Amino acid sequence: MGEILRLKVVTPDGPILDEEAISVTACSEQLGEFCVLPEHRPILAALGAGRLLVKRSDGGSDDFVTDSGFLEGGPDHVNVLTQRCIRVSDIDISRVVEEIEEIEKELSELGEGDASWDDLNVNLKWARARQNAVDNS
Repeated sequence: MGEILRLKVVTPDGPILDEEAISVTACSEQLGEFCVLPEHRPILAALGAGRLLVKRSDGGSDDFVTDSGFLEGGPDHVNVLTQRCIRVSDIDISRVVEEIEEIEKELSELGEGDASWDDLNVNLKWARARQNAVDNS
């Protein structure tokens, strides 16, 4: 066992990350924010839309936002399977704000039983997670 984790992040579009890390902080649906360090006991968590902070051994960090998915980890690795993942620095906040307004408008015109209600709420969570990440960076 070592002091490094092998982090892999994969979306339906393919691999996003495959790098070494000294810690990985993610956002769970049930637990809220949590951190995985080397020598961590096995973990499996359902992820909600939120921040993924990767600390590197050189002292730097990478800040991402992930959509819903799963994190599986152990003493020497973390695997993240998520619908979407974006680096916080690549987020166009003005576009995200417009997206939130459009989704909220569509939701206000629908009823909960409408077929697109769930998809719109998923997209709204994703947009708000990106907005929060930019606001807190």
